[in-house]
Amino acid sequence: MQLTGRGLEAYRLLRGAGVERVAGALRPWDPHERERFAQLLARFVPQVLGQDGEGAASAQRQASVAPGDRFERRTS
Repeated sequence: MQLTGRGLEAYRLLRGAGVERVAGALRPWDPHERERFAQLLARFVPQVLGQDGEGAASAQRQASVAPGDRFERRTS
């Protein structure tokens, strides 16, 4: 899958906004709370994806977009 230049810029903006939102939510937490959250999240994510990554591979197979598809703006 490849993004166009505009798609890549949109991705970067959305990702940056997400990072800022999470950082803002965690800012008032004390360091111990942030550390504990990071530990639990590190445990949670592999379980969601499956220990061997099969969860992610299964989601990829079920997606309507196949690897190698290109995303470009279409006008009609």
